[in-house]
Amino acid sequence: MVAMSPESQLRWKKKAVQAYFEKVDKFLERLLLLIHMTGGQPPRGTELIGLQHSNTAQGQHRGIFLEEGLISTVTSYHKGYNITGSTKIIHRYLPKEVSELLVYYLWLILPFWQQLDILVYKRKDPHSTFLWPKGSGTWDSSRLTRVIAREARLYLDTTLSILIYRHLAIAISRQHLPCGGFKRDVGSEER
Repeated sequence: MVAMSPESQLRWKKKAVQAYFEKVDKFLERLLLLIHMTGGQPPRGTELIGLQHSNTAQGQHRGIFLEEGLISTVTSYHKGYNITGSTKIIHRYLPKEVSELLVYYLWLILPFWQQLDILVYKRKDPHSTFLWPKGSGTWDSSRLTRVIAREARLYLDTTLSILIYRHLAIAISRQHLPCGGFKRDVGSEER
């Protein structure tokens, strides 16, 4: 990614840096899928995509915590907010292996990626605090839909979407979890 010029100056190989950024992006897609599928009842795409790894100066709070060696994601859900005036706070725990991947990403990959962005592309504005950043914002749930569809087609030879997988996970949990399974969220609009 870097070379020394004849004048002993560091010179960034922008194609190599861009290739690294693309690999990080692919990793984040797979991490998104892993978190969606292994962290308990699958969240709505907007819940998951909105996860932030850091608090912000504007008062937004992170939704990723480490508890006894496992990562916990904390999201809020606003279904029925206009009627009840309250939100649901939802805690989900990731398996050890997925927790470790997320910790390594936040500890090693993200800071390196951010420094490369500053050094190579001269970025001045603050980096996004979203786990799945897009410029200063975040990915949208259609990205998760595309990832689920692509991976299901590739490895399961079938078609899946966020909504179909959520219903599938609820049905599997009812059949195989002693507690009777996940409770169904009726009326989801995501496809």
